[in-house]
Amino acid sequence: MDQIKNGWVNSFFQVPNAIYDNGDLDVYELAVIQYLFRLSNNRTSFPSFGKIALKVKCSRRKTINVIDDLITKGYLVKQKRTDKLGNSESNLYILKQPKNKNAKEPSAGGAPPPVNGVHPSSAGDAPALVNGVHPINTNITHTNIQNIVEFLNRNADTSYRAKTQRTITYITARWNEGFREEDFQKVILIKCREWKNNKDFAKYLRPETLFGNKFESYLNQKGGFGDGKTSTDGRDSGSCNQDEQLKDLF
Repeated sequence: MDQIKNGWVNSFFQVPNAIYDNGDLDVYELAVIQYLFRLSNNRTSFPSFGKIALKVKCSRRKTINVIDDLITKGYLVKQKRTDKLGNSESNLYILKQPKNKNAKEPSAGGAPPPVNGVHPSSAGDAPALVNGVHPINTNITHTNIQNIVEFLNRNADTSYRAKTQRTITYITARWNEGFREEDFQKVILIKCREWKNNKDFAKYLRPETLFGNKFESYLNQKGGFGDGKTSTDGRDSGSCNQDEQLKDLF
């Protein structure tokens, strides 16, 4: 039928009740997750950061941070998306079926209602491949996080803790994008050698800067900082003379 009981044209989309019932999303996170559901097809959508920001009425930077938070909270999985020639396109977002933290467990024979007419797959099922991209393994352990934080502390002469939620959030967001311990170590070494002995930049040797949205740019930075395998602990790190980079740290 083209009409529902109230007479409105049937042009609606659905979101799981748990998104509201769990009470763990702020207004920006709710707006972004709803927009992704609005665009979803078979539990996936792929709008650009700019498109999301335009529709949600916030900055592109805010959109990127919100996406990271939704990934960390378990509502999304982000994949890298490429065209047939292998060129990078906008990210692909897989919308996960959230558990209702305030509801009783369903009986063995019960099944949750479909979202957008699609019944959720079992935990072991993966969504269909998009342009040959496989889902990313997002299983990160406390040992992974501890190794990364300890490597940062050893090379940057810092004292960050592996149990701090903000640090966990940044590391997990990058891990969910497919980066691994060796990638974090390389970024730490590159930026330590560049910033450690510069009074203006040394303070940015911290998780929210190193493991934030510029992580991949740092990882691919050119400039002769070695192969990313040699530790800097106990050595003199090179100073950074590129003060114009300060404005791009956030």
